[in-house]
Amino acid sequence: AALGVGVPSLGALSGAQQPSGTLTGRIQTVLGPIDPGELGITLTHEHLLIDFNPNAPPPDPDAEDFSRRPVTAENSAFIRYHYRRNTDDFKLLDVGTAIQEAMLYRKLGGQSMVDATNRTLARDPAGLVRIARATGLNIIMGGMYYTGGSTKSEDEIVEETVRDVTEGANGTGITTGVLGEVGCSWPL
Repeated sequence: AALGVGVPSLGALSGAQQPSGTLTGRIQTVLGPIDPGELGITLTHEHLLIDFNPNAPPPDPDAEDFSRRPVTAENSAFIRYHYRRNTDDFKLLDVGTAIQEAMLYRKLGGQSMVDATNRTLARDPAGLVRIARATGLNIIMGGMYYTGGSTKSEDEIVEETVRDVTEGANGTGITTGVLGEVGCSWPL
């Protein structure tokens, strides 16, 4: 089995045993596998919980105080035009807020979301489970890294990815359902 055209399976990459055929033809969500017909209306690249700061440039020393301030009505216009200068603007970490916002999508007929937040961007498997349970959405969790976000070897990344898919992320038992987002850092 292959992940895509010309891409070997995870088992072939790692030498690991492939999981039993129970997932064949199924979609892996944070709450367990579902049949493809249960996906319904699906957003295919979302970030319900994320901290993009590891990929942000360092704060401008002349604006250090501003860079650490929370986003407010008073500074939101400035942040819109200088968005890379405020670290708070790069975070979506509140599960309650994510539930409220995802519920709006659910009320409009949405049924599934792919959360593409990778390990580099503070992926939160337990938070995604809380959102899925509270909203009734099928949430498919991503995995991997931005290229500049890991100091691990290629073999270590493969082993970790196989564990994410077969056993669960970080020992949680919550399994990755899509191999992405794989982001490129500069320089490549």
